[in-house]
Amino acid sequence: MRRRARPISALADLGSAALLLLLTVLFYWRILTPDPLNRGSFPKGDFVEQFYAFAVFRTQELLAGRLPTWNPYVYAGHPFLADIQSAVFYPLHWPTTLLAGPRGYPFQALEYEAVFHIFLAGLWMYLLASRLTGSRPAGLLGGMVYGFGGYLSGYPSQQLSVLEVHTWLPLILFWVVLATEGQFVLRRSLVFTILGGLTLGVAILGGHPQASLYTVYGVTAYFCFRILAATGLARWRTALPRFGLVALLVIVGIGTAAAQLVPTVEFMGISSRARIPFEMSAWAFPLRDIVQLILPGAVSYYSPMYVGILPLALAIGAVAWTRTRETWFWTGLAIAGLLISFGGNTILHSLLYNALPGAGTFRHQERGIVLFSVAMAVLAAIGARELLAADRARLLRLGGLWLRAVVAAVALLVLLFVSGQNAEEATKPQNIAAFLVLVTGLIGLLLLFRLRGLPTSAFAGLALAIVAFDLISVSFNTNFEKTQPGDHYRPTEIQRYLQRNDAAGRTHNDWQYPLNYGDVFRIRDINGASPLVVERYRQLLNGEPRERVWQLLNVKYYVTWQGGFPNAEKVSVERTGDKDVNLYALPDPLPRAYVVHNATVIADDARALRTVLSPQFDPGTTVVLDREPPIAPSGRATRSPATVRDLAPDRLVSETTLAEPGVLVLSEVFYPGWRATVNGQPAEILRAQHTLRGVALPAGTHTVELVFDPLTVKFGIGLSVATVALSLLALGMLALWPARGSQRETNSPAS
Repeated sequence: MRRRARPISALADLGSAALLLLLTVLFYWRILTPDPLNRGSFPKGDFVEQFYAFAVFRTQELLAGRLPTWNPYVYAGHPFLADIQSAVFYPLHWPTTLLAGPRGYPFQALEYEAVFHIFLAGLWMYLLASRLTGSRPAGLLGGMVYGFGGYLSGYPSQQLSVLEVHTWLPLILFWVVLATEGQFVLRRSLVFTILGGLTLGVAILGGHPQASLYTVYGVTAYFCFRILAATGLARWRTALPRFGLVALLVIVGIGTAAAQLVPTVEFMGISSRARIPFEMSAWAFPLRDIVQLILPGAVSYYSPMYVGILPLALAIGAVAWTRTRETWFWTGLAIAGLLISFGGNTILHSLLYNALPGAGTFRHQERGIVLFSVAMAVLAAIGARELLAADRARLLRLGGLWLRAVVAAVALLVLLFVSGQNAEEATKPQNIAAFLVLVTGLIGLLLLFRLRGLPTSAFAGLALAIVAFDLISVSFNTNFEKTQPGDHYRPTEIQRYLQRNDAAGRTHNDWQYPLNYGDVFRIRDINGASPLVVERYRQLLNGEPRERVWQLLNVKYYVTWQGGFPNAEKVSVERTGDKDVNLYALPDPLPRAYVVHNATVIADDARALRTVLSPQFDPGTTVVLDREPPIAPSGRATRSPATVRDLAPDRLVSETTLAEPGVLVLSEVFYPGWRATVNGQPAEILRAQHTLRGVALPAGTHTVELVFDPLTVKFGIGLSVATVALSLLALGMLALWPARGSQRETNSPAS
């Protein structure tokens, strides 16, 4: 019998996975259908403006045989790989990159990637919840709550990196359960701890540092809890060495993701996010959002706290019915996640901001709701297990409670209809209340059928059907609009003109196109969409007068809804919706590369910025440097020409012939990792005009080559390769470890 149980169990798990996949297809059928009549796409937002554009550039570079380290098409040059949301090394990007091929990266490819992660999130939660409860129906309910609940199906689908990090959280917790359940066996614990660490590394590579931080804290807390639960507080000395497993999991995770983390840490240190004030870090959900636990959409477009009516009741039931240490942990995690998501609206954020590493580094603390979402999925699964095993007496008590809930829901509906019967704005609350009545009524009928002898399997199936109906009805249209995929990137005549004339100078897109459109059309722009921007560049970009900023950054074209620019030529105008999009050619931008023979040294950043923006300063004849150049310019206020040849996004060649020493000024953002040679010999790159690059040159003919070759990228890749290799080697050795040796490493069973 035992030999036959394994294939039967595997078949049942495959059936559960197939059901979750079917529900995912149902949830996103209008994204997945090939029928153009019903086909839609993800709406305009971060998914369109940032992540799709990133995917296009990443794919183009990888298929060209280059690691996408530098992006010349946004922010006048941007350290693409170091921007963690580029997620260059995230493994699940690779299949869509390879499938895109030379035909280009279709918008649907990224949509399919997002949809697949929703399925994976539900599947991993199914594994975790079914392992903790010993019940596949309960595990399925947990998987549905996490995958299709208000959190993951809401704004993380827009912010793809958040979705891709939090997809893996249940799987890491699953490895923690396997590492700590039953009697302590060192070999088994090491195996599952290393697997947890590798999975954590994959999650971090998904590309969102705040989401990764919540993941690390949640996993660490659960791992510590499981160790203490297994040994008991009175035997803390026995537990102490086992906390090394927690450290091992985190170290393996960070080491696996080092290829991304090392360049990102360098970038963050000089970015606009190096420090943020308390007020900015406190942004989060308003307290009124808690209403959406039972009334989704009542106070905002997204309903991230909504886990479904029956799952919410089951989670409460789990606390009331089981009262185990496991249940108390998940209850505490749910409460903590809920409070964190309120940010500065409670005193908790003040404590975390000052005491918890990383808590004050990020905005939008509402993302802490992921801890609530995970915990509620597990609690709902525990409650489902108890409900399936409930006797008649408990079912009768539940029926009485549920009858009161239905009466309250009906009373709310009547109240909303009476108070808002003449108000058009009351329609939405009325619909929400009506849906609440419908769902609670269905659950009441289900309990009634169970009392009348409905078999357990049918009872479980109907309960899952009600949960699926509830969650999918609430959220399936959240990230959908009736546009064809890629409509936001249909090329316009203005964009084609900019492509043809890109060599004439950069463009400033005044919010008329998706901010990272340059990645898709290969147009060099000074704007962009990313949370991380070089701080000095941000200061220059926001400087006044903007005509001086344009001059310094080699801006030739301005795309705007505004009109009437003096001394600027209107090249084209297009009608988009209810407004005109105008293209202006600006007069006299500074060349992309030129040589000046006069320099002034200003080490203070603020003073240097004020100087280059001053009307009295002429950037065409004088350069402001942050330190003394190795070759002193002649001192004459004059300019010499230089030509530019672009060989690749991460390489630039400039040629010039000088009668006297000078400084080559490039309208390229200064960033560590760029290396220069002059006629093949290494040369120093100076920070010029506060934000740009400069190279000091003697008289003569010179070929100056700049290559982006950051050591942080090489070092990070080396750490990742070493970590993964050592982890795989350790797993192989543990697999060969004699079982007799591991049997001696036992202790008391987990609680």
